[in-house]
Amino acid sequence: VRSLRIAAPSTIGQTFEPVPLGNAFSFSQSIGASFGTIIHAFFEQVRWLDDFVLDPKRLRQIALAAVSPEELRHVNIDKLIDAFASMLELRSVRTALGESRYKRNHFGIVPDRVEIDNERVINLVMNDRLISGTIDRLVVLMKDGRPYAAEIIDFKTDVYDDSLTLLWVQDRIEHHRPQLEIYAKVVSELFHIPDERIATHLVLLSGDE
Repeated sequence: VRSLRIAAPSTIGQTFEPVPLGNAFSFSQSIGASFGTIIHAFFEQVRWLDDFVLDPKRLRQIALAAVSPEELRHVNIDKLIDAFASMLELRSVRTALGESRYKRNHFGIVPDRVEIDNERVINLVMNDRLISGTIDRLVVLMKDGRPYAAEIIDFKTDVYDDSLTLLWVQDRIEHHRPQLEIYAKVVSELFHIPDERIATHLVLLSGDE
C-alpha cells in the first residue's frame, strides 16, 4: 500500500530509544520470545477449557512447528508443557476460557451463539498507517444471526517484576492498553459492533490476573 507506514498494535503509543547492539541480540530476550511464541501456540488449541484435553504428544508437535530449530535448542519443551498445564489451572485463565459464563446476560442480551476465533489476524488503515497484528482470542457474541458484542482476550507472558509489587499489574495494564484499544477499534469496524459493546481482557499469566 502506497504512502503507508506499517506498525504492529503492540508498538502503538511506545517511544523508542537506541539499544546497544549486544542487547539487540540478547540471549535471554530470545529465549523469552520463544517461550511466549510456544505458549501462545498452545493456547490457540483451546476453544473451550471445559472440554479441552491436554495431549502432551500433540503439544510437542505444535511446539516443534512454532519456532525455528535454533530456538528449540534453547527451550525445554517438556517444561513448557508443564508450565502450560499449570496456566490452565489459573483462576484468570479458567474464567477467560470457560464456556458457561456466555450462557448469561451480556450487555443486556443472552447470546444464542458464540463464535471463537483464536489467533485472529487483523489489518486496519489508521492515521495513514497499516496496522497489522494478531488477536490471541476473539469472542463474538451472536443473537438472531448477527454479532452484537465481542470480547478480546490477550494472553501475556510478561515476567513478574517483584520490585513493583502491587503496582506491577497496573503497570502492565497501562503498557498494553494502546494495543488493546487498537484491537477493539478493528473489531468494531469489522463486525459493526458499537465500541461500548466490546470488552477487552488482559490475562497476565505470571501473576494470575
